[in-house]
Amino acid sequence: MFRFFFNHIYISYVGYIIQTMIMIGFIWFKKTRDPSLKYKNGIMASLRVIPFGLMLAFGLIFIHAFMEIVIFGSYPYGAWMQTFPSAFLALICGVEWILAAVLVAPNVKTLITASTVSGIFFTYVYVAMPLSQDVWNVFNIVIILIGIYLFHGMLVLIERIALIVQPRFTGDRKLWDISMRFKKWFNWKTNLIIWVLLTMEFMCQIAGYSLITVFIG
Repeated sequence: MFRFFFNHIYISYVGYIIQTMIMIGFIWFKKTRDPSLKYKNGIMASLRVIPFGLMLAFGLIFIHAFMEIVIFGSYPYGAWMQTFPSAFLALICGVEWILAAVLVAPNVKTLITASTVSGIFFTYVYVAMPLSQDVWNVFNIVIILIGIYLFHGMLVLIERIALIVQPRFTGDRKLWDISMRFKKWFNWKTNLIIWVLLTMEFMCQIAGYSLITVFIG
């Protein structure tokens, strides 16, 4: 049973979908372009957990995929021209998504959720999956994703109860905020370039090529 949780064939497919959602966000939500803006609607602020949970889960998967392809050699290194383009795109996306979901402006709830989910994810990939001998268990990522939402929702509920019980409790606040610096580097132009590369790699993979092999046949 291989430890490889997500191979290069699907990286560009899933990356294209998520990156397209991010580009739509840049178009429709001004907050994604201007970090100085704050959410005035509490419901909108709470709904951020949905895309952020998705980005956290697949950010972990993508970084793991990069490590398996490039570092641990789950594929023969002779196939690097076919696998490395997707692998490095996975690394770029994984780093951006995890930063955006967890590390740009976290509070205690965010860090607790991210740490718990990361621990469960790596335990599942490196312990549970090898013992199960069932490749199809890869689809349990859906359960992990649902677990992110439920666990974070429980933390939010506990905070709401604490606010009612203890009026002096001010709630969970941001531990730090590097939104300005993050969006300076990962702005809409950077994300557009990533989206174009993922789109091209996606189309190449469908035809049985990669961004490298398509030019050399």
